[in-house]
Amino acid sequence: AGMIAPRTIDDVPTPALLVDLDLFESNLRTMAEHCRRDGCHFRPHAKTHKCPEVARRQLASGARGVSTATVAEAEAMADAGIAGILLTSPIFEPAKIRRMVELVRSGREVILSVGHALEVDRLAEAADAAGVRVDVLVDLDVGDHRFGIEPGPPALELARRIGGHRSLRIRGVQAYLGKAAHVAGFEARANVSREALGWAVETRDELQRLGFDARFLSCASTGTYNIDSTLPGEVELQSGSYPFLDLEYR
Repeated sequence: AGMIAPRTIDDVPTPALLVDLDLFESNLRTMAEHCRRDGCHFRPHAKTHKCPEVARRQLASGARGVSTATVAEAEAMADAGIAGILLTSPIFEPAKIRRMVELVRSGREVILSVGHALEVDRLAEAADAAGVRVDVLVDLDVGDHRFGIEPGPPALELARRIGGHRSLRIRGVQAYLGKAAHVAGFEARANVSREALGWAVETRDELQRLGFDARFLSCASTGTYNIDSTLPGEVELQSGSYPFLDLEYR
């Protein structure tokens, strides 16, 4: 009450996100058209904007859903009616795991990434208790060394552990290489990303040969969207900064 609506940019209280709507919408079209041309999908990361309205516009442009970094982000997107939510970060706390399982139980379309046996077992225990089946991606460490399991035999062994739980279902693999986006020069960046993600493609294909329904590879930052989209098989891009961009992407 008593507040006066801003009339000029100088009247806007900071910090505030100001969006050039024409550029924003152009960026949305660019990503969507690129994915259509390359025959891939995209589930952009919402950690950049944390805004359901932006997510809705991304979905309207053709996105499969959104990726989120935290349980709270996933819950906020779900509460706003956003479908197709992927939690890209690992969770080990039983309370957080129960919160994600509750989203599944309530009918939300949710996928979790798992890269450690402890996470697998705790997630299965919570899913069994709730009487639901949870879709998961096998989370691979392809060089960032932040989280995830090594591609190849370690990942296949983790997949067998997941497969031992009726309440869990493998949908694909996740392999994020954030450092590739900051390699200077397009060809050098492409070489770094393709070499690392080649391990992820091999692991996904081996999982399919073993009978797992590992349909897609979830990968890519905005800095590698037009590199990783050319990988073989079904690919889904997580690129999140593309609606806004910043100087790093020059």
